[in-house]
Amino acid sequence: MKIGFNMLLWTSHITEEDFSILDKLKKVGYDGIEVPVFEGDTSHFEKIGKVLKDNGLAASTATIIPDEAHNPISAGPCSCNTGMARVFPQQGRSLYRGPEIHKAAMGRSCIKLW
Repeated sequence: MKIGFNMLLWTSHITEEDFSILDKLKKVGYDGIEVPVFEGDTSHFEKIGKVLKDNGLAASTATIIPDEAHNPISAGPCSCNTGMARVFPQQGRSLYRGPEIHKAAMGRSCIKLW
């Protein structure tokens, strides 16, 4: 079993000032972190991804589903596609290279991408 830590304990937007926390989490035995994806561009998340890789940490992401129109597990294709774009924007994908499991913050499902 792998254990991760949700960065929302410290921040809703990880910046360089928070990178020292990642090193500390690895040193005390955590395997990864949950990254809040509420704002930021692709280069921001690529930087976080590099720091995670350098520290040997895995990542999952946390975001919100604001309404049914953005529900990634909706039966309707329009809502599902809009929801997937919200949950897994290009910025969030920058953290990963290869298959990863992500959890929707609403706690309804795990979705495997790629």
